[in-house]
Amino acid sequence: MPKSGKLKETKKSNFFGTVSIKETYRKILKRYVHLSANAEKLVLPSIRKSLRHSIDNEIILVKFVFMKPEPEITSELGVSIVPFVDAIRQERYVHIRLIYVWAIPLLHEDLASLALLLERKIYLLKHIELTDCLIEAHSVRRLCMAINACATMTTLVLDYNEFGDEGCHSICSGLRGNRTLLSLSLCFCNLGAISGERLSILVSTTAVRELYLDGNSLQCEGVIHLLRFCVEKALEEAEQREIEAQRKFAEEEQLISQLEHLKKQQFEMAIEQELSNEKETAEESKLDEKKKKKKRKKRKRKKKEKAKPPPPPPVGPWIYKLHLADNGLDNLSRPEKSCLFACLESIAKLIKFSNCLQEVDINDNCIGELGGEYIAEALQFRKQASLPTVKLRTTHRIGPEALASITKLGAGLQKKKKKKPTQRKRKK
Repeated sequence: MPKSGKLKETKKSNFFGTVSIKETYRKILKRYVHLSANAEKLVLPSIRKSLRHSIDNEIILVKFVFMKPEPEITSELGVSIVPFVDAIRQERYVHIRLIYVWAIPLLHEDLASLALLLERKIYLLKHIELTDCLIEAHSVRRLCMAINACATMTTLVLDYNEFGDEGCHSICSGLRGNRTLLSLSLCFCNLGAISGERLSILVSTTAVRELYLDGNSLQCEGVIHLLRFCVEKALEEAEQREIEAQRKFAEEEQLISQLEHLKKQQFEMAIEQELSNEKETAEESKLDEKKKKKKRKKRKRKKKEKAKPPPPPPVGPWIYKLHLADNGLDNLSRPEKSCLFACLESIAKLIKFSNCLQEVDINDNCIGELGGEYIAEALQFRKQASLPTVKLRTTHRIGPEALASITKLGAGLQKKKKKKPTQRKRKK
């Protein structure tokens, strides 16, 4: 006979298995403090606060923000993300998805530790943002090579790291052959015209389709190289759409003529058969009911087939979002070799013929009144071609008619202006 009384409450299996949320984050915090003390590094208040908040409220953490401590809290100890990354790995915390590091200088050791986390396939990271971290060119290549090993990484933000063209070359070589990264942000990274050619190869050979390059010095020459393959692909797709439309139109005309010819021949015979064969129609109605039942069964099967994982993103020279604000698109830098109109022509062709384009930002560039007319005509052409609308942001220093047309056809893109942070010297 079993004993009477209340059964003992067992630990429920939840997102963390049999271990409670509080115990998990207490272990991570304790390990982080211990490793920071051993490495003589400062425990970041932002990480400590988020862990304690999750312990008190039993909230699952997927986002971790590393912020520079206030001047009152800083001490002689240095700041590093290595102790926290090591704590995550040692405690096997696999629910981390987003990492943000703001205004904290990162050495090669920090990026190598983050790269080791990415190379472990159990950590399904999606978004990494390292803003104003004084990252060097040789260090960023190690991080980008590790991103290829992480099948879930879709967004990489490296704004305000002035590693220049050398760093861009390291990024492009490190991301070679990538099939998952969709968005790359390199705003205010001191990129020159040569980086445009390297980024064009990256876009055409990987799945990257969103480029944020505000505040650099690509100039007209760099933008022409950047959009070369994308414009060629857009023109090719436009020709294919035109050929396909002509083929469909010819097929429709042929079908209409065939139907009219058949109607003339079979009209009288169809009337006679409907009047004389009432029994046959009744049998056909029964057959139709059976067919409907079969179709319903087929629909049910289709619903089961729909439960499949989404296909991988396409690889090729397709651009969805292109941000080129404050990139020196004018005739002021090299007036003896003016290529502004060639640059605007490339942007206009992309707007006219690219079916996948969603956003274009060319604000803070002196494109002039003629450049505004180029963009306005491109938007008008896109509307007549029945392509999806594009959100466009441009300078107000253009003609009033062109500005009115652009705001009417390409309105919707609103973005806060990024301010360049104050430079800091790295402690030796």
